[in-house]
Amino acid sequence: MSIYYFICICCLVRQEAELQFRGQRIWAAAMEDLMSKGMHFANQALLSGCSAGGLATIIHCDEFRGLFPRNTKVKCLSDAGLFLDS
Repeated sequence: MSIYYFICICCLVRQEAELQFRGQRIWAAAMEDLMSKGMHFANQALLSGCSAGGLATIIHCDEFRGLFPRNTKVKCLSDAGLFLDS
């Protein structure tokens, strides 16, 4: 059984008055890398996160599901990822 660990570090860069959020690019690159290393052969996949990572889990859950074949069990677990103002 193979287990893959993934830690997302989202970048926020302030350049004068312009803010750049690179979280989506990091997500896409990380998923591409993990899939190329064999994650697409998984029988089960879990995407989880806590706090801001939990919000990212909610946002990316459907996209994460779409990366795998229909016979793969995919679950998403958000721990404290709900922010009332977002």
